[in-house]
Amino acid sequence: MGNSAARRQSVSGGNDGGLRNVSDLVEKSRQGMGEKDYDKALSAYTEIVCEMLAQRALCLIHMEDYPEAVVNCEFALHFKSGHGKALIRKAKALCKLQRMSEAKACRAVALPYLKPEDLELFEVGTLFGLNDGTAPPKQSNGED
Repeated sequence: MGNSAARRQSVSGGNDGGLRNVSDLVEKSRQGMGEKDYDKALSAYTEIVCEMLAQRALCLIHMEDYPEAVVNCEFALHFKSGHGKALIRKAKALCKLQRMSEAKACRAVALPYLKPEDLELFEVGTLFGLNDGTAPPKQSNGED
């Protein structure tokens, strides 16, 4: 089994600051289930899945497995089409794959879902030559 296939089947934990709200979301989903508020539970579970897939895509980008990163982003976007981190990470992976028109379109879709000072938005803009040499924005914990 190749590296990508093995990673699809593996599950691992980590201590990433970007996942700090997952335990809150788990609690919210359990509360929704207990209250039989299935819309609330489903919404929380959806956000958990999207956060995990977006974080997984970030790992894959760092490992330079861009095709698999795109797949993970697409899975996240299946559940939540406006997930900003999944969109911008997909744009970054597509750019690294030299699929520039798709990457630019994906970045454009991501813009309303991200803050202008988002570091990943700046990084992708740099890949497209959109930044004018200005310093990247400051972020407190690096990766959300």
